[in-house]
Amino acid sequence: MKNTLWITFVLSIILIVTFIYFVLFEEKLNIIRKRDISLSIQKIVDLTRELIEKCKNIPQIDENMEIKILLDQLNVISSITDERGNIKNEKLHIITVSVEKIQKKITEMPLQEDKQIKNAAQTAERLLFEIYSIVSISS
Repeated sequence: MKNTLWITFVLSIILIVTFIYFVLFEEKLNIIRKRDISLSIQKIVDLTRELIEKCKNIPQIDENMEIKILLDQLNVISSITDERGNIKNEKLHIITVSVEKIQKKITEMPLQEDKQIKNAAQTAERLLFEIYSIVSISS
């Protein structure tokens, strides 16, 4: 009887310690996840600005009205998070679709060996990678 009481007591202590550990561990994971999302959002904003700047310097893109409209869409989207830091999925979707179309148009350009066009295509590719990674982190 005494042994059973001690075993029950020890198991209860182990269960309580395990529960507290997992609660604290889960909170730490949430903090790390939010930090990763925050860094990815900043990268997306920076890469979007970089893509817009690189595309402005390419004459072939300046002549392409569809790309100019897509770049204007990207320029208008200033924030992809709300006031609490949550991702606005509709804005992220608009950015994704716009960047995919821009990347497709850039890669279809006849002067693909042009260094500026190549840089813009690489920036678009990096931007898409960041968008896809933030989607996988946040889901």
